Amino acid sequence: MAAETVLGTGMDRCGEQRERREGAAPDSRSGRRWPLRGDDRTGVWDALPAIISQSCPAHRYAVITDSGVAPTYAARLVHALRASAQQAEAFAFPAGEASKTREHWASITDAMLLAGYGRDTAVS
Repeated sequence: MAAETVLGTGMDRCGEQRERREGAAPDSRSGRRWPLRGDDRTGVWDALPAIISQSCPAHRYAVITDSGVAPTYAARLVHALRASAQQAEAFAFPAGEASKTREHWASITDAMLLAGYGRDTAVS
């Protein structure tokens, strides 16, 4: 892993002190940049399947996301998991706070069950 340069410190969303590092990822809400784990963003994505399968072994992986994130990040995570011989699928609900309802939760869990994602599934 390449050495990182500490640029300073800042507060994360939970109010905890965090170091800011060169090459860090931007926080979409505050515009601050937070450290990535790995040499670059591609390296992070390549490492995710091993990290996930080691820290949360499961038969299948369900990625729950909103429609705004699904095409970019969820699709990339599902692709990375599948490329490493993991069974994975994204389940999306409409973007926005108004969509975070019991009805949408029920529709996602129904879709997961229809796709064969049951008790042996890890959900992220």
